[in-house]
Amino acid sequence: MKPGSTTPPREWRPWIRCHDCDEIAETEANIVDGYLLDQTGTCPLCRANLDYWRVAVQMVKRNFSRLEPFFLLDAQFTMFQTKVFRDRITQFDLHAEGLPGDALILNVNIGGEAIFCGEAGGSDRVLRNTGGLLNIHGYQMAQSPEPRADEGRANIFVTWVPTSPDDSAWTNLVTAFSHYVAATYEASLIPANVAVEARLFRFLEHNLSRAAANEAVERFLTRHATYSHQLNVLLPLVVGHLGAPQMKEDLRGRLNRLNSLRNDVAHRGRCAPPLTKDECAELVTASLFAFRYLGYLNTHGGARAPRGAS
Repeated sequence: MKPGSTTPPREWRPWIRCHDCDEIAETEANIVDGYLLDQTGTCPLCRANLDYWRVAVQMVKRNFSRLEPFFLLDAQFTMFQTKVFRDRITQFDLHAEGLPGDALILNVNIGGEAIFCGEAGGSDRVLRNTGGLLNIHGYQMAQSPEPRADEGRANIFVTWVPTSPDDSAWTNLVTAFSHYVAATYEASLIPANVAVEARLFRFLEHNLSRAAANEAVERFLTRHATYSHQLNVLLPLVVGHLGAPQMKEDLRGRLNRLNSLRNDVAHRGRCAPPLTKDECAELVTASLFAFRYLGYLNTHGGARAPRGAS
């Protein structure tokens, strides 16, 4: 059955979590840009002065409803509603009902009104649906005290980010956060590192190509100036030449730590000692902050900024 939407889609604004009162509030503030540009912020509830780094790390660590970290990525949170019928499958096409075609779906949560419902996923877990076509099963619990109903409504909560197949750095960053949310912490390290490394390479390639041939620059960056040298030597040099703000040293230090652990996973298959949830939260947050910093440089340093830069 395909009844479609019963109400227009509803969208929620992103929120922040105050590190003093621990309450959440909707906001228009961009936490990452606030940190990078040394802007000050105030909690809209308790009026405490906000340290945007602490705010971001706390939001990742809390991982409330498996949504909170994604708000740092400017994820959208959209609710749809449709009719469901007992003992029947209702098909619901998120894209046909208003979800953008370039949306990368991060999570879908389905709750029922007057009837229980959930997504029918088939018998193979590895083939779990990640697309926009949902098969929603309405059912009644045998021992439920609620009156038996033949139909009800499904509230479909979708968390998503816009993406593009030609922006591998952004996709890797989203993948890193997805692994953190799913508690596969070590799996987040390689995509988190790749997100920064790919964007840094693009920034340096663009700026160094002003002084040397493209082929010579690519050969230099791939064979001689490895990622660690790019991050710790070339980036400060080029940024200083451009007159742009330098990366903060505590952020650079976390990126070096991320790269070291990434090498452990790539070469040994694991971190020793095992990566903790709290350290992983700091590292994926650092990858986001560095990604946005490099996006700022791309915008203000002469290179075109790809999607997700601001």
